[in-house]
Amino acid sequence: MRRLLLLSCLSLACATNSSSDVSQPPAEPASQPASDPAAARMDELSARIEAKRKELGIPGLGLVVVKDGKVLLSRGFGVRDVANNQPVDEDTLFAIGSTTKAFTAMLVMMAVDEGKISLDDHPRKCVPYFKLADEEADKNITVRDLLTHSSGLMRTDLGWYTGRLSTEETIRVAGQAEKTADLRERFQYQNVMYAAAGECAANLFGKSYTELMQERFFNPLGMTNGTNLSVSTTLKHPMRAVGYTKAGPEKTLMPVPMRPIDNVAAAGAINTSLRDIAPWLQLMLAGGVYDGKQFVSPSSFREITKSQQKIAGPMTYTLGWMRDRWKTHRQLHHGGGIDGFVTLISLLPKDNVAFALFTNIQNGDIHGYVTEEVYGALLDENWGKQKADTSGEVALPASAQNEVGRYGVVGGMSMEVVFADNKLQLKVPRQPDYDLLVDDAAARKYRLGPPAPAGFYATFRPRKDDPNRQELFLEQPQGPMVLQRLTDADFEAVKKAGIPDNLRELMGLYAHPENGFEIEVGLSEGRVALLPPGDDPAPLVARKDGSFGLDGMPETFVVSPIRAGKKLTGLKLVQPNNTVEFKLRSKVTLPKITADQVLKKMRKAAASDKLNKLGTIKLTGKLEFKNQGLQGRHVRSRAYPNKLRENLVFQALGRDIGSILVTADGQGAPVRSSDFIESLPLTNEDANSLRLEAIYDSLDPQNPMLEPPELQRAGTVDDEPTVVLRRKIKTGGSLIMHVSQKTWRLLKLEIFQVMTADGAESRTTMRFEDYRKVKGVPFAHKITARGQHGKVVETIEKVELGVALPDTEFQQ
Repeated sequence: MRRLLLLSCLSLACATNSSSDVSQPPAEPASQPASDPAAARMDELSARIEAKRKELGIPGLGLVVVKDGKVLLSRGFGVRDVANNQPVDEDTLFAIGSTTKAFTAMLVMMAVDEGKISLDDHPRKCVPYFKLADEEADKNITVRDLLTHSSGLMRTDLGWYTGRLSTEETIRVAGQAEKTADLRERFQYQNVMYAAAGECAANLFGKSYTELMQERFFNPLGMTNGTNLSVSTTLKHPMRAVGYTKAGPEKTLMPVPMRPIDNVAAAGAINTSLRDIAPWLQLMLAGGVYDGKQFVSPSSFREITKSQQKIAGPMTYTLGWMRDRWKTHRQLHHGGGIDGFVTLISLLPKDNVAFALFTNIQNGDIHGYVTEEVYGALLDENWGKQKADTSGEVALPASAQNEVGRYGVVGGMSMEVVFADNKLQLKVPRQPDYDLLVDDAAARKYRLGPPAPAGFYATFRPRKDDPNRQELFLEQPQGPMVLQRLTDADFEAVKKAGIPDNLRELMGLYAHPENGFEIEVGLSEGRVALLPPGDDPAPLVARKDGSFGLDGMPETFVVSPIRAGKKLTGLKLVQPNNTVEFKLRSKVTLPKITADQVLKKMRKAAASDKLNKLGTIKLTGKLEFKNQGLQGRHVRSRAYPNKLRENLVFQALGRDIGSILVTADGQGAPVRSSDFIESLPLTNEDANSLRLEAIYDSLDPQNPMLEPPELQRAGTVDDEPTVVLRRKIKTGGSLIMHVSQKTWRLLKLEIFQVMTADGAESRTTMRFEDYRKVKGVPFAHKITARGQHGKVVETIEKVELGVALPDTEFQQ
């Protein structure tokens, strides 16, 4: 339910809706005799997966399971085309995204076997135009680094995503990007480096990447039932699956156009079927051998599957695979996410089992479930003794409305229970809403509905210390939580209580000694709390042994001071299966000023009253995407109180390669058109982000999108004294404002915002410099942002205030 430190390993590029649950029986598998225990388990596995597919509203799903070289299960579930009610079967064509990378890596190893290249050779041996902006990395990078995401470059996907650059141009543009790490310093997923690896193989063999894939893999493996690398070819195939996503405020299931990615084909362009992918699984389980043919030498196969680059914890990257463990079993796996599709291919080599899972919806949230079920069915003798819960909903009791309220801890995580449309729902910040399904009406116990996995229950009960008040007992696999129903009196009591000395001592900024990851211990609603970036505050509670618990969290979460003698030097954070130490970087002090006073000074310094009277703003600037190798133009128009037009044009190699236009007319929902994102209605999360941006007076104390400001601490930005304010975003997330104590201007802004339906959150940090006055109103003329696409520097070239902007300016 809650995370403190989050690791994400995403696939190429990158939810559900009940309308996708078409009554279409799954295709019959190529099964074994009914008396075969393995066949019986596959039947039970199929029933479980079909129930989960329906529960999650996934339109179509394909699964092939291989054990000891034999296909035990190969069948489709649901539909490949909702509009025409066409079922998924063994020959349905799915886009499989980044699972293509394993093919590319093996193709390069074929060149190694033939003596054409070494993994430790420079890429320029096979891609003469290859070059990196960083001299040291450019000098020392190897072909191996292309295949292990070790180049020092973050994702440089903006350059290729519109399809207006060739493969060579895409690689050249990525080469102009500034590094975000030293060569081999850390794992940074990199699609363009895989495109370069594909070009390397093509040049070494003297054929196109497409020709090589057909000749080296598709033909000898019998992947000839439609498998291809071309979107145009796939669109003509009679058995292709349509990709879907949930879009718009109602999260309606909508088809997603397939995106041609010819310029990075080696990173994720394969489209294939269950029937065609099965031989690839058999080849991988047989050590690179299929039908008596040795595709790569045993030594090269070992190179492909051994750990090459650390990702995090026990997870490493090999050549085209992620390597870790499923329980005690060594596992190789890789995901593939591309517009409308998500794929997972997974192997347990020593157990000689593997599976491929295809889905035709973005973020289908079923891949972890299928992993557990497939491997459980094959390797756990107790699997299936407890049947999967496929029961329908039980009617809510009449007393269900009594559970409505806010539950949590003052200064920390809170969640709401609401009653609407005859349903009881649990609303958790940055997560999808969970229906509460009756488990035991008499005990007031509910099971959390999808997409919550099994094992999550909510029980409402009287507090032991005060039977007249209510609490929520939340059961979850990582440990139970007890959340109190909150009232205004609870918040007032905290304000009056003050801050104990043992908690005040811990207030400070702490950094991980190796990766620099920062956490803060500061104030949240009057309590001293751990403030992880982008997550809920967790108030500290003293324990008898001198350590501290986290209020509202399971007892397995502990914070312990680290001392040198009596001096505090750091903190140790203990979580389930993870212990992390942080060094104290600086102490936190509280300024002698209130949050309301700070906001008032900010409004005066920003000339907010004058700006509001002028009524319109138009800013024109140029952009440098430092970590993408791109440039751009940016024009923003705003009109009081909440109209917005924002146009971004992206450029590479001296020409335009795409644009994004967003408008908000102050009446209906904001509108976006983009060359980078499929033309679909905005999600609630995107629309809320644009509504917040469109508010003309961003410092308005009564901003309808923001909670009142809260003073967190004093600080510094480039040695300039600051105060730090936090304003929660009502729809999820928060703004952290670093305000100069000299000028009371905004120097830095940290934005934590919910960006997807599954609760994923983005973090952007913005630095404001070079303030100049225009008509008496100060504007920062240099803005440096760091976020999803790395460092972006905007230089404002023109500021226009009070100009006439017609209503059509804010329409598309």
